[in-house]
Amino acid sequence: MAQTVVTNTPTAKTVGDPVAAYENMQPVWKRNKAIMNGQEAARAHDRHVDGSTYKNLLIPFSPFMSQQQYDFYKAEGELPGLVAQYGRTLVSGLLRKRPQFTLPSPVEKNEDIRNWIINSIGAENSSLTSLLDEALWEEMQTSRAWLMVDFPSTEGLLEDEIKLLRPYIVTVRGENVINWRRGTNNQLVKLTLRFYEEQPTADDLHVELVDTVMDYRIKNGILQVDKYAKKKTSDSIDVVAGRINVSYKATNDEWTLVSTTYPQSHGESLTYIPARPINGNVDVQEPFMQNLIDREISLYNKISRRNHLLYGAATYTPYVASDMDDDKFKGIVGGGLGSWIHIGVGDTIGVLETPTDALKDMETAIASTIGEMARMGIRMLTPDNAPQESGVALEIKNAAQTSQLGLLNTKVSNTMEVVLCMALGWHLGINPKELEKTMSFVLSQDFNPTPLGADWLRLVTEWYESGKIPRSIWLDICKQNDILPGDYDDDAGKIEIQSDDMLNLGPTKIDVDL
Repeated sequence: MAQTVVTNTPTAKTVGDPVAAYENMQPVWKRNKAIMNGQEAARAHDRHVDGSTYKNLLIPFSPFMSQQQYDFYKAEGELPGLVAQYGRTLVSGLLRKRPQFTLPSPVEKNEDIRNWIINSIGAENSSLTSLLDEALWEEMQTSRAWLMVDFPSTEGLLEDEIKLLRPYIVTVRGENVINWRRGTNNQLVKLTLRFYEEQPTADDLHVELVDTVMDYRIKNGILQVDKYAKKKTSDSIDVVAGRINVSYKATNDEWTLVSTTYPQSHGESLTYIPARPINGNVDVQEPFMQNLIDREISLYNKISRRNHLLYGAATYTPYVASDMDDDKFKGIVGGGLGSWIHIGVGDTIGVLETPTDALKDMETAIASTIGEMARMGIRMLTPDNAPQESGVALEIKNAAQTSQLGLLNTKVSNTMEVVLCMALGWHLGINPKELEKTMSFVLSQDFNPTPLGADWLRLVTEWYESGKIPRSIWLDICKQNDILPGDYDDDAGKIEIQSDDMLNLGPTKIDVDL
């Protein structure tokens, strides 16, 4: 038997080349996003018949299909969109109530800082909820969402104008993080982002997209940021569902160093990379909903084949068994439906039919896959006419789902504490590690609440008024059932009530001039 010798010869790498872990997962992320972003995104993913990418197609094709035949077959497919609906439901559950956070001790009573975080912490002054919604949706698809703190450009601004600027937090998509490395104490010491940057054209009428790399690394204890631009950006850029569809691979591209900067806070260089993966795991891992996404791809295929069979069943193919010549046959065919035709003695006419058994089998397979997905945690997929399960059975059925979501909740909450401290530290000129000691952030854990009915709420209120339960318990019940805001402060509320002239009028009749 011949012996195979494998040599590990290192190849030259450029700053724009992704690491192996990225290249291995990137096709998975693309497939997931195609499934999670709707029918058009799914069809765009399977744009070309290419034997080399056969394994990555959502809807495989027959080797005997032409591009035209495959496009027709693909157009018949229907993406159910079940996992996307489920993912949106999970995100909504995590954000059903506004996150609760406690500011660190230096600014714990600063309402201006609190309002900044709640209303304009994201890029372009977007709210905290908008930021988390975008980041969590990315996390549902790839489990590779990152949060990065950045600072507006100060070029051309006066010192007084610079003082008014604040850092902001942006979501970085997983496919844009092409390289990373941890150093001692498991700290992030390198992070490389690749994306297309918009730059104005020479006539300032349009923008061009420039393939760009931002390389963040800790050198000599401080943060250094190198910006590179690709010498030649491709003229054709793939855009799917309104977003650039990137597919970075190791190449021999040439890059030009555009700039080197050393970000500072209050005159001091940053000593850390201001970015964290939202799930706290720097390394690539299997996406959160991968098993469900794989099932939906299977379901997508089954539905596509079912529809193809239905088309064949509805579109009959007539035939004539005869020894007549071609000219005569063309004359018969040209008569069209409803026309009288003349065939010779011994000739046979008929219609090719699609086997109906195949349709029945495919419907059974589709129902089975939907049932499997339902058992994996998607309660909304359970048929309306299915037997009702007991409360205990439902609790058991959703225990795994709840625990997974609870674990993600904890990871995201912990990451937000760190990232918010980075933003606050950059803004205030304080070491983020010092702020983390007294900072807390908690996403809502009330994922799928069942609100109390009016009778129960009335009874609970009577218990409080009669002294059977303390006010704190009554307030908690009101918050859990969305009767009061989750961040309602009872002490502040009492002070506001005392200072409200309308509430202190007593039994005096209030005349309102309409």
